Amino acid sequence: NDAGFWPQVLRRGGGYYLDVGASSLVASGAIKLVVGTEVQRYTETGVVFTDGRTLDCDVVIFATGFGDFRIALAKIFGKDPTDNIGPVWGVNAEGEVNGVR
Repeated sequence: NDAGFWPQVLRRGGGYYLDVGASSLVASGAIKLVVGTEVQRYTETGVVFTDGRTLDCDVVIFATGFGDFRIALAKIFGKDPTDNIGPVWGVNAEGEVNGVR
C-alpha cells in the first residue's frame, strides 16, 4: 500500500517524522532545547551560550534544521538555472507539504 515512512520518502522527500521516544522526553523536559543563541564555549559540565545562559549537560546535539537548498544551488550554478526550481520544504497554497517533484 501507499502508507508508511518509505512511500513518503520516495513520493515527497519530506513530510514525515519518526518518533522513537525523543518527543516525549522533550515534552517532559528530560531533553533540553536551546534556541536563538549559539554555543560560546564548552565547560567541564556543559555549555555557555553567547546570550549568557549556561546548561549542564552530558551531550550537545546540533539540530540546525533544513534551509532552502535553492540558495546553495544558486551560488553554484547561478540564479538563472535555479529560478525554475520550486520549494521542497514548507506548505503550498493547498496546505500540502512541498516535496520532491
